[in-house]
Amino acid sequence: WSSYGGYAAEEKAEEMVDYRWLTLTGRKTMRGRRKAYERYVEGMIGGEDEVLKPALKASRYAVGEGEFCKEIEDGLEEARLRKGCFGGDVIWPATREVGIEEVMSLVAAEFQVDNERLSKHGRCAGIAKKVAAELCCVFTKQSQRQIGLHLGYKSNDGVGKQRARLRELTADDLTLSRRVAKLRKKLASG
Repeated sequence: WSSYGGYAAEEKAEEMVDYRWLTLTGRKTMRGRRKAYERYVEGMIGGEDEVLKPALKASRYAVGEGEFCKEIEDGLEEARLRKGCFGGDVIWPATREVGIEEVMSLVAAEFQVDNERLSKHGRCAGIAKKVAAELCCVFTKQSQRQIGLHLGYKSNDGVGKQRARLRELTADDLTLSRRVAKLRKKLASG
């Protein structure tokens, strides 16, 4: 979930979010404030944030001081072991670190799609792109944003949407479900 939609568009405003700080944009109207905020955020999506960049590399799950990040990651690992399961809304780190290129090559071969097509914006790679997004999230130590950029998505929510759609498709298609399971097994075993 993100509050961004409500900051950028009044019709998407959430009751629980206080939007008063938008006055800091210096615009006179709320519409102008929202537009200024939207331009600011969208301008940052393609740019590099030199302060945030090292923090994003330090941990997949938290932004903060080293000890705080370690506490969060240890807590997640403990919860994972206690529950004895993977999946749901949280994607746990894989036991074997895999690079994005390895995932992409494996998916491209399985779905007989050119590796380069998986990285292009649009739907030219079909279901293979959805599978690549899922497996990259599960097996690489990259954030969804980094994976999205690699897969050619223009927004941060592209990866999440593709993963949700893949879950729907695999629920209805046993053959596809088996193909994804086969790729998971290959990636897990190396």
